[in-house]
Amino acid sequence: MMSCIVDLQAIDGDRNIARAYAIEFGRDLFGDWVIRRHWGRIGTQGQYQELIVPSKERGLKLISQWLKDRARAPARIGIAYQVAANQRLDLCDLDRRIG
Repeated sequence: MMSCIVDLQAIDGDRNIARAYAIEFGRDLFGDWVIRRHWGRIGTQGQYQELIVPSKERGLKLISQWLKDRARAPARIGIAYQVAANQRLDLCDLDRRIG
């Protein structure tokens, strides 16, 4: 069962930009910490990655790095990602991790 789910979107219809980025983090049925992330153009299959990490702290560090990369989106793609949905913000603590 995943403990944290974050969905981000960057949409600019005038420039034909429609990107999505999602991260799920929590323990699986075997008790391992798992990060699942999915990204790509909205409406397509996109890319998917699943990682097993040794600890909650290591997982949160990776998520923090990825969210900081998304925060630099205006310089890369010209538009910022916005939070489309998130569950259990207390675990992800987005504001602290992006800043």
